[in-house]
Parts: sequence; structure tokens; C-alpha cells
Amino acid sequence: MADSHPSGSDADPTAVGDDAVDGTDESDATSDDAADSDTAPDSDIDLTDLNMKERIVLATAQQPAVALLVIILSLFAFTFLIALALVFPQVAGLFIIATLVVIALAAGVFFVIRRLES
Repeated sequence: MADSHPSGSDADPTAVGDDAVDGTDESDATSDDAADSDTAPDSDIDLTDLNMKERIVLATAQQPAVALLVIILSLFAFTFLIALALVFPQVAGLFIIATLVVIALAAGVFFVIRRLES
């Protein structure tokens, strides 16, 4: 029987992926990649030019696992608040009012800081 396995003696020496055939050396390829990365001008992005939505999108793209964790924890907290409202409506109402006050204070501080910066 003929050996049809690629590692056998009848393997095609010009097969794709054979480094000996194409004549390239890995050290040459890595030095070319390093040269290309050094010549890329203005590749850095100034994060101060991004607005809040763009920063959220950038952070989500850089760390999707963290973004997914934040979404899951937020949904869990919302579910907990609904369950609390069904069992103890007065306590849930106080939590909601306290949350709205904290959000309003954070928004106020955010707008004050933004006005002081400009």
C-alpha cells in the first residue's frame, strides 16, 4: 500500500506552509513587522478628545468580559429590587428614592467638573 500521509516520503515539498520551500526566515519576518510598527505615525489616540459614549464603547471593546459582568450584575441588582418591592414596598421605595438622589448628586458633580474644566 502506498503511504498517503502528508508526513510520508511522497509528500509534496512545495506544499503551502513549508518554510524551507518559500525561502523566508522567521527572523526576517519579525524584523519586517517591527519596522512596520515603528513607522506608523500618529497611531496613538488622545482619550481626552472622546466623549462619554465613545469611551464606553472603547472600554467595552477592550474588555468585553468586564462589560458583560457589569451588565449581568446590573440585571441581578434590578431583579433584586423588583423582588424587594414585591415583599417590602416601603423599603424598596426608600431604596429607589436614595438611588435617585445619589444619581442626581453624581450628575451635578459631573456637570460642575465639566464647567470648571472648560
